[in-house]
Amino acid sequence: MKRPAFSRASRRTSLVLALALLIMILLAGTVWAAWGSLAAPLYRDVGDAPDSTNHYGASMVAYTGPPAVTAAFPTVYDPDLGAPYGPMHRYPRSDAWLGAWVSQENDADLIPDEDGPDWPNLDPPTPPGLSNRDEYDEGVTPSSINLPHCGLTSFTYTVTVAGGWRTRYVNVWFDWNRDAAWDDTMNCGGNNTAPEWAVRNLALTLGPGAYTLTTPAFRAWKPEPKAQWMRITLSEAPFALNSVGDGPAGGFRYGETEDYVAP
Repeated sequence: MKRPAFSRASRRTSLVLALALLIMILLAGTVWAAWGSLAAPLYRDVGDAPDSTNHYGASMVAYTGPPAVTAAFPTVYDPDLGAPYGPMHRYPRSDAWLGAWVSQENDADLIPDEDGPDWPNLDPPTPPGLSNRDEYDEGVTPSSINLPHCGLTSFTYTVTVAGGWRTRYVNVWFDWNRDAAWDDTMNCGGNNTAPEWAVRNLALTLGPGAYTLTTPAFRAWKPEPKAQWMRITLSEAPFALNSVGDGPAGGFRYGETEDYVAP
């Protein structure tokens, strides 16, 4: 029996349909990948201090100067970018946070971000690198902080606890010498030093509620009336003893990180 012959028009129609099907498959894969990125859970919280080790490979400016100072604060978390890792809190609303509320984001310089569809904490490609864009950094009022040069001081901050009674840890860093990193200890003469890690693993044991708390006394270093970046972090585990404001490779489970420019 002879096989039925296909006309040239039929072959052309089959080819068009095959090409259309292939295009639909490719488009579906692209849409699915984009949707997967946009639909990624927004559970995490990270900081918003400028970080030059970002996904764009763009240098960010911490202080415009002159001279301008390139930022080296550890903020972006992505382990694929290597250490240091910015502090990341995987479930910031499940236990305790700083201030009255906490927003969630994918990573410091990536969307999605609850603050807006195109409003990540950091925008490295826009010169000089936009930062300080987390709209729920309200655990501290920077303007109320008094920083006497080589004097002892403290400041108040607020914490909201939704989980049960347990110990949590507060840490604070100040960039005293404005070199865009939190890794120095300043000398105030004699045995008086001012570490940039100003509050180290302060243990808080609290139950549910909203609290206004005061840090332990620490020594400030401020020879000039210039603002500097500070970081305050609440976490369920202490930071490593050699931390420079960076968190563990696996991140924290709970808590929040807030970054400010303190006067």
